[in-house]
Amino acid sequence: MTSQAPSVLTVDDAHAAIAALYGADASARERANDALVSLGASSHAWSVALALLEQSRADSRVVFFASNMLVGKIRDGAFERALDATGKMEVIERLRATFAALARDSTCELGAKRLGIALASAAVRCDASVVISVVECAIGVASSAGMDDAAMRVGVETLACVAEDVDDAESSRRRALSMTCAAQTERVLHFVRDVFAALGTERSNERDALKTSCVRAAHMWLKLDPSGDVSGGLCVSPTQLLVAHSALFSHVVACLAIETAGCGAAAVDMLVELHQGRSGSEQEEFEAMNAVTRGLLSHGAEASAPNALDLARNITLVAVSLSERCVNVLVRGDENSLKLVALVLSLMELHGREVSEVALDFFIMLATVGVSSRHASMGAPMYARLLEVMLKQSTLPDDFTTWDDAEEDADTFDRFREFVVADLFDNAYCVLRGQYLSIIASALSSAKNWQAAESGTFALRVAAEPISEELEESTSAANEAETFLAQMFSTIIEHTADNAGLFSCHALVRAETCEMIAAYSFWLGRKTATLEEHAALTRGILMYVTAAFPYELAWRQAANAFKNICARCARQLKDPSTFTALLEHTERCIASVRPNFDNPDERDERTNVIEGLARVIARMPIAQASQASARIIAPVITKCKLFATEVASTSAPAGPEASRAMAAELSLIASVVRFLEFSPNANVEHPAISVLGAAWPTLEEIARSPAWRATCVASSLSSIYIAALLSAKAKSVDMIVPMLESIARSFSATKEPCYLEPVSTAIEIASTSSSETGTSEIFPNAPHVGTALGAAFVQIVNQIAACALAHPSSAETWECADALFTTTRAFIIFAPAHGLANEALFTALDLAVQALELKEYGPVRSSLALLNALIAPGEKSKTSPPWVANAARVDEFLASRGARLVQTILVAASSGITPRVAIRSACTFLATLLERAREVVTPWILEALARGNAQNAETTAAAAAAMARILTKPTPLNRARTISALCDYVLVVLGEYDVDDLLAYDL
Repeated sequence: MTSQAPSVLTVDDAHAAIAALYGADASARERANDALVSLGASSHAWSVALALLEQSRADSRVVFFASNMLVGKIRDGAFERALDATGKMEVIERLRATFAALARDSTCELGAKRLGIALASAAVRCDASVVISVVECAIGVASSAGMDDAAMRVGVETLACVAEDVDDAESSRRRALSMTCAAQTERVLHFVRDVFAALGTERSNERDALKTSCVRAAHMWLKLDPSGDVSGGLCVSPTQLLVAHSALFSHVVACLAIETAGCGAAAVDMLVELHQGRSGSEQEEFEAMNAVTRGLLSHGAEASAPNALDLARNITLVAVSLSERCVNVLVRGDENSLKLVALVLSLMELHGREVSEVALDFFIMLATVGVSSRHASMGAPMYARLLEVMLKQSTLPDDFTTWDDAEEDADTFDRFREFVVADLFDNAYCVLRGQYLSIIASALSSAKNWQAAESGTFALRVAAEPISEELEESTSAANEAETFLAQMFSTIIEHTADNAGLFSCHALVRAETCEMIAAYSFWLGRKTATLEEHAALTRGILMYVTAAFPYELAWRQAANAFKNICARCARQLKDPSTFTALLEHTERCIASVRPNFDNPDERDERTNVIEGLARVIARMPIAQASQASARIIAPVITKCKLFATEVASTSAPAGPEASRAMAAELSLIASVVRFLEFSPNANVEHPAISVLGAAWPTLEEIARSPAWRATCVASSLSSIYIAALLSAKAKSVDMIVPMLESIARSFSATKEPCYLEPVSTAIEIASTSSSETGTSEIFPNAPHVGTALGAAFVQIVNQIAACALAHPSSAETWECADALFTTTRAFIIFAPAHGLANEALFTALDLAVQALELKEYGPVRSSLALLNALIAPGEKSKTSPPWVANAARVDEFLASRGARLVQTILVAASSGITPRVAIRSACTFLATLLERAREVVTPWILEALARGNAQNAETTAAAAAAMARILTKPTPLNRARTISALCDYVLVVLGEYDVDDLLAYDL
């Protein structure tokens, strides 16, 4: 080859390039590859590839490359686009002749098979007569060869490829070809049967590959329905195949045991799809099921060998498809069905999870039939055996130490247990009831190591839901479950401090036990139980759970269990002395936990612990709750002060880890406050106010300090404000003003959008509304609150407007604006007298109009929501006295900015700036404007239409003219059709619709 590849490769050039691909010179390989890629994309590829096949049949590399190039050209549509009917037939004839010659050369077998694919693909893109001629050619090639000849394998594989290509054709062509080619199915099936018979039981890699091709050919041809049906599955039922082709059926089943060359997998695919196709009568289904079952059972002994995992999986996959098709027949429990169930169970036990993951679907299908309708052995006996087998497979290996050293990963193991085994155990309990608990108790009592104890605990946990349903009824099984749970929890308590105990012998056992405790916390807190019965038990269990806090592997589960128990058993723990003891003990235990703040996405599990304590406080009398809540946050405040002091001593801003640590402590305060919702009591300060009052000096110190300007700290401070407002509600009147002052100051320093959310919450909490008149107003008896809200709003709006002016492209600015629009919307909805009259309203609305020119969905969405609330606040709201009194402000905005607003929306949308998901919302807003003042708004829209889209002037002008006719019709369109017309106009201008699509609106 020359160093510069020619623009069009000759046959000799292409031959040399292919040889260079296998050479030692890297640069020559790269040049050769570039030249051959260019050839493949050119119109000369046909002639060069065909010539290579005809002139270089002795070179297997050239044959394979040329065949592969032809497959790509045919399948990418070039065969149909570039060649007329004569050209296609010429290619077919040359392919057929070359195929017949190459198929007999064992050195070119791979290339000949690729050529067979090209021939099949080309034929399917012609007509049925050409397809049939290729079938004749393939059978002819195979028939002229012996069982061990390459031509036999190439011919049979090409038969499979022909049917596969027909099945993959687009629907109308597939239907036409299927109706014609299906007449060849019997011929192909008989041919394949004869090949199977001639092959016998003798094994070799070549014969196994031939059997794979035979199975594929039978499978693919049985997909071609004479009626042209494309509904899926095979065109025969299992019974029909068994009756008409019993020998072939037996050969396919026998192939399940051959894993070489993918033969077993091919047999599985065919048998599974056979069971998804047509069905027969009940008797026919029974006979077919028995035939399949007998075939599977015939492999039972072989599949039970230690190295027969693949065969075991194949048998199980077919058994699953069998159960999905005829489970009602299977559960009758005839001899073969019972043997199949026993075989599947045996294979699960012998080969482990790789078989079990498949086999469990078999048993889940059996469970879809009621126990009373199944054979007796498919009830409790089957589930007892399943439970024992799966309990072992749910157990960590005996040599397990950590997941870092394990052969498999934790996620895989957890998915298997939580999403596969858990469903089975749930079903097992519903059948076994008390026997389930006895089996697990026996397994736990005989556990030889901590791994067995952990899996037994898991089995108890996943049965919690059916047990909870059982306990709702007064049955012997419910009584048995009650006794078992009482004994189990008592045993757990005994093992609190005993590191050799059954439930405490390893950190992972403690973790699973804590998960189990969380699952059964409903039982500890049941209202039917007396306090005397369960109070001591609950305290003991909490001691066990808190003892697990120091164990890193159990910390997450223990914190969650603590929360669940406190939530369920609050009435048992709310006594002052009990709660004080619990709080002191919890603080001691949690002190040993060292939160990791290296990862910003890692959850602080202390939140669960604090939330649990807060849920107990929420059940206390309000006076006691105020004292308890102040007590619970005292250590948190102390730690916040300590962090602040440490950072202050460095005279530098807090680093990321320190900021996350401070944010985590502040989040604990929010977790406490969030649950302090109490009915107002005139004589007692609201607990949320008490907590905020105790924390306020520290919160202010943090908020004012330049060292704590991180987003996570701002977010945590905001969450405290929001939680306090939502919990205290009307009692928050005295804290809103200092909170707003702090928020305005903090926002001015940080520009963190999260600070606007508590402002929105304060507006909503401080408003009072009438469902009858629609009137909403800020605390009438506290006018200073409305004044403070207005002042904070003005300050924040002006700062965001200044940022937008200075940095109009800043993403951070528009994140703040996004939050501002939500706050402004709340202001005009919940406090129209203040919101509509506020001096900064128009500044905020101007920002909203400006945001409509952004490509970011968030600001556009919130801008449109604000503008819609302004223009269409709702029937009751717009007739309420505060809105009526300030309606002139809305009119003033529309009069001064309406035309620009309409123009901004239409130009942004028709220029492709508006996010696609916001186009309909924008058009809906325009329709709302039209409803409000059609005579005024229509000229605005017409003026905006005239500006159009300069990049597509002709289409835009035509669309604008059509839209103008629609808008100026004597009888306006209704709202829904107006919105649709506006959307269609935008899509026409964007080039996605045709102008004629707007004609329908003229009718």
